[in-house]
Amino acid sequence: MIALEIITLAGGQILWKKGIDQAGGFLKPGEPIWISLFNLFTNLTFLIGCVSYGFATLLWFYLLARYELSFVYPFISLTFLVSFIGARFVLGEEISVGRWFAVLLICGGVALMFRT
Repeated sequence: MIALEIITLAGGQILWKKGIDQAGGFLKPGEPIWISLFNLFTNLTFLIGCVSYGFATLLWFYLLARYELSFVYPFISLTFLVSFIGARFVLGEEISVGRWFAVLLICGGVALMFRT
């Protein structure tokens, strides 16, 4: 269930980014907010991202009801890793070695925490 939480949370973010790009951006200079919102909420990719993120939120409620926060919350930091992988391979973003190293440090910290 935690893995599904991480995937749907990161997936929602990736789809939001892709949808914003497809819609031509958000709050471009001189553009009224209602036009930006209309462009986003008529973009299927963005809407699927909203559904994914909404599902992740409901799943988070489920996890919080069954586990201690101090147990499940650190796993959410693994969303950084999934988001980075998605940014690289879905969005085609170039990611510096320094950023990869930082994410791996976060993952290492989570692993270390659960060993103690």
